[in-house]
Amino acid sequence: MIAQDQLIGTRFEKCVVERLIGRGGYGLTYLAFDEELQEHRVIKVSQDSGLDEASRRRHLKTFLEEGLILSRLKHPQIVTLRGQGDKHGHRYMILDYIQGFSLRNLLDVVGQRQAELGCAWQDLIDPVTATALILSALYPLEYAHRANVHLPDREIFGVAHRDISPGNLILGVKGNEKGRLVLIDFGTAKTALTENVTVDQNLVGTIPYMGKARLQKANSPEQKAQYQDFWKDFRETQHDIHAIGVLYYQLLTGRLPFYGETSPQIIVKILDPEVYSQCHLEIASAHSFASGVLRKCIVYHDFSMSLSEQPYQYPDAASMRPDMEEVFHGLSGGRTVNDILIGLGKKLAHPELLTPDAGRQTTDHASSGVMPTLPQPVRYPSGLPYPGRRAGAWVYGSVAAACLALAIGAAWWLSYLHHQAEAGSLNPAPSRPAQQNPNGSAGNGTGQRLPEREARETGNRETLERLDPAGQAAGKAKTGIGKPERPNGGSKAVVSRPAGGDALGGDAAKLGAIAGLGMETGENGGKVGNGDSDWGKEGFVRVQTLVREEDPSAFEKISALLAIKPDSPDLRLLRSQLVLKRNPTSQEARRDLYSLQSARPEFMHPNLFHEQVMYLLWQTDQAIYESQKSPGNRIKALKSANAYISEFQSNDAFRQKVKDIRDRIPK
Repeated sequence: MIAQDQLIGTRFEKCVVERLIGRGGYGLTYLAFDEELQEHRVIKVSQDSGLDEASRRRHLKTFLEEGLILSRLKHPQIVTLRGQGDKHGHRYMILDYIQGFSLRNLLDVVGQRQAELGCAWQDLIDPVTATALILSALYPLEYAHRANVHLPDREIFGVAHRDISPGNLILGVKGNEKGRLVLIDFGTAKTALTENVTVDQNLVGTIPYMGKARLQKANSPEQKAQYQDFWKDFRETQHDIHAIGVLYYQLLTGRLPFYGETSPQIIVKILDPEVYSQCHLEIASAHSFASGVLRKCIVYHDFSMSLSEQPYQYPDAASMRPDMEEVFHGLSGGRTVNDILIGLGKKLAHPELLTPDAGRQTTDHASSGVMPTLPQPVRYPSGLPYPGRRAGAWVYGSVAAACLALAIGAAWWLSYLHHQAEAGSLNPAPSRPAQQNPNGSAGNGTGQRLPEREARETGNRETLERLDPAGQAAGKAKTGIGKPERPNGGSKAVVSRPAGGDALGGDAAKLGAIAGLGMETGENGGKVGNGDSDWGKEGFVRVQTLVREEDPSAFEKISALLAIKPDSPDLRLLRSQLVLKRNPTSQEARRDLYSLQSARPEFMHPNLFHEQVMYLLWQTDQAIYESQKSPGNRIKALKSANAYISEFQSNDAFRQKVKDIRDRIPK
């Protein structure tokens, strides 16, 4: 064990040690002065005395690897390695000295000022400053996560820091680092170099910022074999994402999401799914602008499920940065990250400047609710859950009102069409002749005769009224039981269009026929209708009406429609609605809804129908939990509740639903 003052005055190359400034998992850190260049340096000295031979070899290997990693990482916000070697019986590294304040200093100073002034945390560190700090930290982290580390005999892709914590991020106040966060201490970094080194056995790092995966010793062969479906897609960089999310939460609120008096108490909290749910609900309530980001950073993982089946977590800093930039630009009022952090550095140098009035010198976006939460990302259907780049564009700020207006307009349009359908004004034309199966029967392609088609072919009024009570007039017209009259007394022939016809051909004709939509032609053969659009508006409303009224033919119709158009998200939503009317705890419907929620496909009315998907999913999970109150069902109910609240709490149109969900969240 190296004594605290043992190396003071000792020379390492051109640097003379002045004083001890820190202790880490693998050594001691000293402030030294470079007599040749006349500037301060940091000297990190390995400390391995008192360890057994195996631990000493592992310790030395890790210390050497930190030097190798730093020598390859060239970024203005990553501390620079100036030299390394062995001297005085110790392995050492010489690093640049960053003049400034660590985030640990910041948290301590702000906490002390808060106690002195008796004010709220947000009065001293406003959301803009907290967001600027995290965004600044993401730049070096993104570089490390994407870095190619070249060695004489191999190349390594991506470096995970694995100890993102307040003590390892320094806010520079002088030189090139002024107004920037600098990332230091890669002693626990993970690359292929450390593939066989189980650092987790000693829990080297800062426990409150570790995720469940880190604590469960992800590198152990037993866990990899037992939960290989999960670990095959999990990335080491996701440890950093969890930690940066915890740090963001702490900067916004002044406290840790996983808090305890002792390390075991903290670990218990990290392993408890309820703590994650509570964290997300608190942020959604107090800082809705950050809810979407934190929901994709601080994620509870269930190792028994594959990663693609679980809530999305950013795979690396590159995928998180665009969302953080969107949040920052929505809050900053035109200021830059650098300007904000330079101002913060001045306040930390003079803590008396940290006052509630100074903390309020920012835009009021956070409290005004102008900026909605970030939506769920697109989940791709491939085996890997993470696309290389973020897909789609998120809608923020000023377009929130437009989204609300669109949802209201879509609801009005559907209501109007429903009313018109019930009034018989849609008056659809007949379906195409029933398909002939090889066995000679008309049916659905499976050899079974569809009751509704049989009724229409035979003109059975009683059967038609039973199968389609909402469309009796249309049924009569289709079967020749009465003909619609034109206002001028003339008549219009109602005919089926053949497959491949110009007005309604191919799949569109099949869809329209099954939905009860024929196409009309005038006496001169002119076409009325426009193919798919007729199905998209009238056909969907007609089938939706059958679902709403629980008509016996609804399930059969939707199944036939899905046989033609299996990827239609609108039809899948209708089928799930119908199944849940019969069985509120249907696992089949839940899986389909979860798939729709994750993929966010192109619905006819994207905002309105996506809200229906998420609300139905919550209703299903809540019903499953109430029928069987197991821990697993409780977690699912919490997740779907949090997802809905985070996405729609800022939308007045769904305020009552949000309130209902909050009232029923499992305790």
